[in-house]
Amino acid sequence: MKIYLLIWALVASTVISESNIQDVLKNGNDQFSAKFLNEVSKDQADKSFVISAYSVLSPLAQLALASVGQTHDEILTAIGMPNDNVVS
Repeated sequence: MKIYLLIWALVASTVISESNIQDVLKNGNDQFSAKFLNEVSKDQADKSFVISAYSVLSPLAQLALASVGQTHDEILTAIGMPNDNVVS
């Protein structure tokens, strides 16, 4: 019986952890998309435009994984991610 409780606890903690990561990713994506739209719309005030924040977010996340130091921290802040664990 103890082994079943242990397995259940491990599965439950994994599900909760994955759910938390998904929430962090969604919130970071929402933040980045809003900032991205705001900045582009300032520059293109009198024009129509089409943008895809996701097409910019994905390469920036990969770049964050390959960078170190202040650059790394600034990229993570810009894309709204708290650390590499969420990005990878």
